[in-house]
Amino acid sequence: MNMWWPIGLIVFSNVFYHICAKQTPEGLHPLAALTVTYMVSAIASGILYQVITPGADLIREYKNLNWTSIVFGLAIVGLEAGNMYM
Repeated sequence: MNMWWPIGLIVFSNVFYHICAKQTPEGLHPLAALTVTYMVSAIASGILYQVITPGADLIREYKNLNWTSIVFGLAIVGLEAGNMYM
């Protein structure tokens, strides 16, 4: 069962991703929509981090970051923006 829940999460999330992308109001600039999307994502990630790893220190975790998180973030914005503009 441990290997199946991530696949279910991916499928479930992908379905809602495409529904939301198609339902974004036409008058809304795609990059404005993405700012809200990523604010919600950041908050949700922070909450999940605290729930899944109680007592952990998120700020201390940031000391382990390298360039990959920054480039990964830029790549995701490029993918999202391209999809929204399409």
